[in-house]
Amino acid sequence: MKPILKQLVVSKKLPQTLLFCGPSGSGKKKEAVELAVHLMGEGHRFKLEKGIHPDFLLFSPQGKLGLHPVETVRQLLSEAALSSFEALLRLFVIDEAQRMLPASSNALLKTLEEPLPHVYFLLLTTDPDSLLPTIASRCRRFDFTLSQKPPVLHPLLLEALLGKSSHRRLLEIFESLEREIDAGEEVHQKQKGAEELFHQILIWHRDLDLVKRGEAPGCISYSEHRTFMKEAPPSPSFKALLELVEKCLLALQRSLKLRTVLEYFFLNLSK
Repeated sequence: MKPILKQLVVSKKLPQTLLFCGPSGSGKKKEAVELAVHLMGEGHRFKLEKGIHPDFLLFSPQGKLGLHPVETVRQLLSEAALSSFEALLRLFVIDEAQRMLPASSNALLKTLEEPLPHVYFLLLTTDPDSLLPTIASRCRRFDFTLSQKPPVLHPLLLEALLGKSSHRRLLEIFESLEREIDAGEEVHQKQKGAEELFHQILIWHRDLDLVKRGEAPGCISYSEHRTFMKEAPPSPSFKALLELVEKCLLALQRSLKLRTVLEYFFLNLSK
């Protein structure tokens, strides 16, 4: 599961309305199941993976035209009003959400604005630009690609993570990263780019912990930097790291400058 999603679950700050965007075969449905396992508990995995869990409902387009008719959305809303059966929550997944008719989207809109405390909605789409803007704006977006390889560790971020740079040099690094991210044309691209940096940070610290424990190179995502990891500063506890990353992501959502957020992160990382 994406580290950012996992840390939102662990910190109990996962939004109740989510949007997974990406081409077919990029792992959106698999990620939906893993998310459900992390929310409901490992004991629910068997039924979730078999597609028979009563609190995990998947809605797919219907008919020759492959659409989500308003009747289907009304059925979903009726189900969402019910209490959970086996877990403490319910997760409703709408596959190819861009195939909702306008009436279907409008029927869903109010519920997305004020979901019941035990209900989560997850929209999957291969074409986010075709979604009703008011639907997309109410969901936390996560992007998927066909490549399942970990993101390439940015060389400037690697320099900062090695812990050998002066504070002045760190500020230069943060400003350079901010300029690079700000080059994106769309707001969501800038947000995605900033979040990607923290995704890389989480993977680095996971790898760092594995290296310190002597795990095999095959378990290391950034194995090409294994030599550097042996000399890098130790990581904080994973819980403390997740809490720190969550604070930084929230700060970014509130439009704080990336360089300021990165400076805050690295100052607190060394405490």
